[in-house]
Amino acid sequence: MDEDQKEQSSEIQMKRTESQAGLGQEQITQQVPEVDQEYEDKTVKTEVVQGDQQVISKNGTQNGTNSQSIIDQSAQINKRAEQYLANSVIKVPQDIEADEAKEDPQNLNLDLIADDYYLPDDWQPERQEEQIQPFIHPDTIQFHDCFGMDSNKKNNLWLIDQQTFVYASSISYHFYNFVTGANETFFSRDGGGIGSVAVHPSRKYYSVAEKGTFPNVYIYDMTHKLYRVLMKGTERSYSNSSFSKDGDKFATVGSSPDYQICIWDWKQQKILLKAKAFSQEVYKVGFSEYNVNQLATSGMGHIKFWKVAETFTGLKLKGEIAKFGQVELSDVYAFYPFPDGKVLSGTEYGRLILWEGNVIKVVIGISEEEPCHKGAIESIFLYKDCIISGGKDGYLRSWKLTELDQAEGDDQLNYYTQPKKSLELVDDEENAQIIQVVMDEHFWLVGDQGGRVWRVDWETGKKEILYRNNSGAYLDLAPSPQLNAAITVGDDGAITLWDYVKSEQTYKRKFAKKATCIQWMPFTMSNKGRVIVVGYSNGIVRFLLLNQNNFTLLNVQKVHPNPIQKIIVSSNTNYVAILSTKGEIFFLKYSDSNIQDVQAYCLWETKLNINDFCFDKTGTKVMMACKDGYLYEAIVPNEVDNSENYLQEFNATKYLVRMMESQKPKKEDLDLQFLMKLKDDKMPDVEWDPASVMNVAYYGDKVFCTAEGKYLGCCYIIDLNKDRPIEMFPIQKMQTYHLDYKDDLLTIGYKNGQWDIRHKTDFNKQINKQSHDMDYGRVRKVSLTFDRTGVLSISDDGTFYVYKIDFQSFLMQLSGIEITDFQYPEFTMGINSGTFVEEIASEEAQDILDDTIYSIQQAKLLAEEDNRRNEANQKKETVKSRILQLREQFSQVRQKNQTAEDAAKLNEEELCVDPEYKQMLLDRVAEDVEETRLELEWDRTLAKMKADKLKAYMIDELEIDKFMVKGFRNQASVQTFKVKKLSNFLIEQLKETYRLIEEERKNQENQPQIEYKTQEKILVQSQVKITAVDMKEEQQKATVQQMDNDQKVPQAKLERERLRQEEERIKKEQELLEKTKPIELAKPENAPDIQEAIKQYGDYKLKSSPNYEVPDNQRMNVSKKRKHMYMLEEFIYNTKLKFNQQLLNLKKRKVNLIDKIKKYNQQIKKINEQLGKQEQLFQPEIDKELEDPHSFMEISDEQINEFISKLQQQQQKKDEQKRIAPAQISKPAEQNQIKTRKGIRVQQSSLEEEMKTIQDMVLNAEKQRMIEEMQEEIIQFDKDVVKCQNEKNVLESDMLIAQMKLVTYYQELIILEDMEDFDNKLIKEVLDFKKEKQNLEQQVEKILENLAILQKKEQQNDKDLIEQLKAWKELVHPDDEQKRNKIHDYYRKKFKREMLKRQKKQQEKEHSDSEENEDDEENEDDNDDDIVSDDDEEEKPDISPVEQDPKVRDVIEKICGLEEQQDNFKQEKIQNEQQKSKLANKIAQNDIYLKRANDDLTQYQRKKLQRVNQLDVSFVLKLSQVQNLNDQKQLPADLNKSILFTEYDFFKLCKRVIELKHEQGKITKQKAQKDKTKKMQEKEIKLKDLRIEDLNKKYEEKHMLKFGDIIDLKILDALEPTKAVLDMRAQFNQEEKEAQRKVSRAKEELSKVKQQLLEVKRENTKIFTNITKLGKQQMDLSKKLTSGNKQLFKGDNKEKRSDMESDKQSLEDLVKFLGKEIEDLKNEIGLYKKKGGHIYTSITQTNQNFVQR
Repeated sequence: MDEDQKEQSSEIQMKRTESQAGLGQEQITQQVPEVDQEYEDKTVKTEVVQGDQQVISKNGTQNGTNSQSIIDQSAQINKRAEQYLANSVIKVPQDIEADEAKEDPQNLNLDLIADDYYLPDDWQPERQEEQIQPFIHPDTIQFHDCFGMDSNKKNNLWLIDQQTFVYASSISYHFYNFVTGANETFFSRDGGGIGSVAVHPSRKYYSVAEKGTFPNVYIYDMTHKLYRVLMKGTERSYSNSSFSKDGDKFATVGSSPDYQICIWDWKQQKILLKAKAFSQEVYKVGFSEYNVNQLATSGMGHIKFWKVAETFTGLKLKGEIAKFGQVELSDVYAFYPFPDGKVLSGTEYGRLILWEGNVIKVVIGISEEEPCHKGAIESIFLYKDCIISGGKDGYLRSWKLTELDQAEGDDQLNYYTQPKKSLELVDDEENAQIIQVVMDEHFWLVGDQGGRVWRVDWETGKKEILYRNNSGAYLDLAPSPQLNAAITVGDDGAITLWDYVKSEQTYKRKFAKKATCIQWMPFTMSNKGRVIVVGYSNGIVRFLLLNQNNFTLLNVQKVHPNPIQKIIVSSNTNYVAILSTKGEIFFLKYSDSNIQDVQAYCLWETKLNINDFCFDKTGTKVMMACKDGYLYEAIVPNEVDNSENYLQEFNATKYLVRMMESQKPKKEDLDLQFLMKLKDDKMPDVEWDPASVMNVAYYGDKVFCTAEGKYLGCCYIIDLNKDRPIEMFPIQKMQTYHLDYKDDLLTIGYKNGQWDIRHKTDFNKQINKQSHDMDYGRVRKVSLTFDRTGVLSISDDGTFYVYKIDFQSFLMQLSGIEITDFQYPEFTMGINSGTFVEEIASEEAQDILDDTIYSIQQAKLLAEEDNRRNEANQKKETVKSRILQLREQFSQVRQKNQTAEDAAKLNEEELCVDPEYKQMLLDRVAEDVEETRLELEWDRTLAKMKADKLKAYMIDELEIDKFMVKGFRNQASVQTFKVKKLSNFLIEQLKETYRLIEEERKNQENQPQIEYKTQEKILVQSQVKITAVDMKEEQQKATVQQMDNDQKVPQAKLERERLRQEEERIKKEQELLEKTKPIELAKPENAPDIQEAIKQYGDYKLKSSPNYEVPDNQRMNVSKKRKHMYMLEEFIYNTKLKFNQQLLNLKKRKVNLIDKIKKYNQQIKKINEQLGKQEQLFQPEIDKELEDPHSFMEISDEQINEFISKLQQQQQKKDEQKRIAPAQISKPAEQNQIKTRKGIRVQQSSLEEEMKTIQDMVLNAEKQRMIEEMQEEIIQFDKDVVKCQNEKNVLESDMLIAQMKLVTYYQELIILEDMEDFDNKLIKEVLDFKKEKQNLEQQVEKILENLAILQKKEQQNDKDLIEQLKAWKELVHPDDEQKRNKIHDYYRKKFKREMLKRQKKQQEKEHSDSEENEDDEENEDDNDDDIVSDDDEEEKPDISPVEQDPKVRDVIEKICGLEEQQDNFKQEKIQNEQQKSKLANKIAQNDIYLKRANDDLTQYQRKKLQRVNQLDVSFVLKLSQVQNLNDQKQLPADLNKSILFTEYDFFKLCKRVIELKHEQGKITKQKAQKDKTKKMQEKEIKLKDLRIEDLNKKYEEKHMLKFGDIIDLKILDALEPTKAVLDMRAQFNQEEKEAQRKVSRAKEELSKVKQQLLEVKRENTKIFTNITKLGKQQMDLSKKLTSGNKQLFKGDNKEKRSDMESDKQSLEDLVKFLGKEIEDLKNEIGLYKKKGGHIYTSITQTNQNFVQR
């Protein structure tokens, strides 16, 4: 079935094929599916003897032209058809593309076939014919008649109208008018046979699907005109076809090898969809009556459901194979689709199956033992509101449609119901075998596998047989030696006499079992050529005489115990040889004078597998063709002694059939590599392996034979005296099943339904005819009539064909003469009223009806033994009769003894004739009893073990089995769930699951503590960072203020650190802005609301969204899914168990209540006795079968003993009654009178009556209390049962949902297992990155802790250093800082030298290597030299103040030590900062990889979720829950606009819609304000963007100035310095310190110069003041002079005044120009000052000179 499960999703896209209207050469080259195109270029062998639309009527008249002459000229016909079609059909140019998308829509209808277009009547398919030369013209024979029908063919009966039906048989199909009896015959065009016929729903057209090489489907109208041809739908043959109900579509299904299903647009002659239906035989294809896009196929061991689905690539045909599951697999012959998509199908074992989807919903039967039909169900259809089923048991039964549609099965899916109506079809005490039912408005036609066609009126039950024919295959044929008549035998056991002159069946007779072979006895004067011999499958041979009205049984013998295979008759020796299937040959000898005298002669047990055998001409030799590849020839003995035994010794000569010398391969035909292996160029002796010899026939003293294997395709002529065949001629390369040579004619029958007739004139020339079905129509017999005017053939397809032959023309063609005009003689000498009138044998022999009787040989061997047995039986009977006489005499003696006197009576011991024998018998009986007891004990133990084993298998595995609790009065009942115990595996998995859940819970409890500690750590780290920054700033300030200039931190380094911190701050601000950035897809004004909604409700995205991220708690893997499945199974188990426990409690309650009712009933009975009442009380009982089903298995020894004791008590009572009866008779009547006095009533007093009334009242009250109490408890119990019943209904629905969910989980598990490996890989990557990040963060934490510790130490060190510096300043040169600094520097250097010496000594201790020590010494010397050289360069300061005062020395030593610690702290801090920076870069890089891995994992999780979401999930809904039902209360066909929603979510959604409407108004009001805010923010963003661009440009300019390129400082910080770099850094630090000292000295000198400059500036200021005063005085004097000049020149003329004004204007211009020059010079001076330059002007020089003076 694996291949089917692969093929069930086979989809073939709709293809557009070219029009098949041009059915000449264009049809062969048209566009067909790829599977078919492989065969286009192959040469197709075509049978040229084809039937055109020839019509033969049963009255002997022929309508139409001679079809054989038309078919003979098929080449000319095809050419004429091609020319005709070229002129009549619109052709499409070849250069037009086949793709529909490229075609002009206006031209799409050009290649559509018009509805009124018809093909020419003489159309034949264009095929390449393989001519076999020399050739006998096919018109040498002419069709005469066809008898029989293929009764086993499925769906082979169709109504044309109310008087005519059509059926296919072999290579022909027939229209039979059951009113007039006319039968029209039409033949296959493709020659291989008829695969299927179908009738259009309108009954205007019918289709004929044929067989052959790429056969066609021909569609005709009801006038038999060819209408359409459907090509290339299968490779070899069609098995079934069907029209859709509307008639627009047509479906076909092929047979082996492709089993292809095709859906056709039959009017346009093109395939719409196709697929492979199955890998085994398909019997039926059919459309749904309610949906043309749904159809089904059924066949051998399967049924398959198909849907035409619309996809994005077009229409596809999707098939879904049905799953039988635990139900027995069956061939399916019939089905009926329901309106809602369910399908009802039949089975071969007689039950109906209702399919829902591709699984079984219920299996329907009448009862557990009785199916719907006793045999296969072959027909299912709808009639009114009932489903009608027809089976091979001969019954038509109706079933209510609604009941079947709503049927619900039990645990085994069984559902039992009774048919609404049944109708049995019986013919002559033989039930019909229904295989098809065809409906008409007024009647039904029923096809019967028994060869009958019935007409049935279902309403009235009237039935009649319209047509009779054979049932099954024809197995043998016997043509009459003197009449144009023949006899056939077949599977149905019928012997039929045919008069083919009149084209009628004369009569037939049936015997028990199948008739396998027949021979017509040779003509003698006694039998008149009227005797036949028939062999049967039970080994019986019957000799029959042809009489006027029927066959007469002449002789019957059981020749073999095995079936008869073949019978041959010798006319010369009067032998009848009978071959059995076991290779036994029995010879009978018949008498020429007495036709009833047939004697057994002899028997050969050959022990060979014989295929065929025959007599020679003399009748003394028998030739046998065997499966071992040999021919065996044996001589029939002349005289035999068969008085005691018929078996004779089998002596035969054998001959191996070998290949001819001409068939051996020649040297030039061999493979080159094979020839190279040959030695000495000798050809190897090639010989074919022996193969089974199929047929044999004598040819004079030679033999014809055919064989299988490599010998196929050849008929050999063998001379038994030669090693190899002497001659060979070619035949069909096909197995032969008939070979006969008689009267110079050789006839051959083939497996593929063809036969040959050859003449000894030239065996290479033959008449070849395809008369029978190519698949199962193997030719059993082909023979010429006695007068050579006709050819007769029969085959396994159940048909008997009769052809006329122009034998003279056949002989002339063998001589090479061409014949064009054939003369067919009419058949004469048929059967008439006087043919069999003469009486030959008047009495009929007694038939053998018992198949178990001995055969002739067995009877011979067992006859003597039977005689001895009969003699022994006679003796036994004699002894028995003597014993009976003695018994009668003894009984008489006992009677006499009873009547004798007491004294003369004999006791039992005295009457004992033989006490010892009696004792022996008693002992034997005792032994037998003991043996019987042991046997019974053994049987009891065995039965108990079987029961225990069955109980262990069926019950012990159950936690609780099914039982029912019924109510008392309301008849309500509720049944438990059958609950199996949890498997050990599931229990272990559940334990592990709960252990993991507990661990997870504990981890979640510990998670808050971990998070608190983590937050505390983060807080500490942040505080450490803040403290570090503050302390650093304070330290810098303190160092600047308190320390000397040489101890200050380099400004460049501080600047770099500041810039790095600023960059980090900016980066954090950017990240924060990115996080708070509004969603881009939303409107900016809605961003705050969206953010608020995300905070309140969460950010929920659709699972189909590309941005959807699967939450960690929803990520699914195999282990989680298995955990879900385990827990769901446990939930189902616990739910069922809980409910079952309720029912157990209810059951116990019922038992207790029943006991209580019994107890109360006993008390009420006592009360009624006291009250004198008789009342029937309610006493319920437990229904053992339903409420306690296992009680029958619980039988204890106590119950057995109780049962025995009851039996003993009953026996004792009987014995006592026997003893008491006589005594009771003898009692006097007085005793009876005394008894009667006891019942006499006495008059009671009033007080007694009152007391009695009170007592009655009390008793009635007590009785009423008990009754009411019982009633109340019963009512409450019944209510509880109803409550449990309702709860059970709800639970069943829930369990169904849970089980469907479990199925969904399993489907998801399969998907998750496929994706698990890659998922684990991604998760491992994420975890590795997280682990690495955690390690890095831990390292960073350690560094921060170290930095915090260093910070504290450095802070304390700085405090101590400041205090010591203050003390140092007070003790040493308080007023002279320069001297104090020099002394400080001196001691600092000295301290360093001492430190180096101590390090050297430490290194000498640690290192043992002398070379390293020398290197260290050299290094130290070098350092000392450097220090000394530095000291030599400067003068040694005066250190006497320090050396003289120990206190001062201690202070300076502490200062040096503190300064050294400060340097060490700084060095460690720098190293930690560098390491932290590297780790930060690594963390950043790891974060990138982690983000990438998380993205990959998220994407894969989304992909996994999408695959899981693509699974189809089933939900159980009530109709009340479905809101989009149509008017018919059904779901709509299209659910694309439907959505599945829970009620809660639906109301929540409605409420939210109302809220959104209110919110919409608020949002509209806020929109204007948001727009304003947006504009302002956009302006701010633009300004900030400009600011950022400016800063970036400045940043890049600085990088370009410093480094010549833009460099990432992070990379520089992350780089590891080399040893050389470290050395350079140390040297740089030393030189920097030296430079700092020089700078400090220069600054001291600069301060002194600045002081001097200040004094000079003060002098210069005084001078400028004096100059100013003098200038003012000068100006005053100039004003006075000017005013005096004006008075002097007041009278001058205007010309002078104008000259002066012009001079004044020129001077003003000059002043302006000089002002501009001065401004330019000022700007230039400012630029130079910024660059640190010095400007020497003339004024500056003058001032300097003035200062120097």
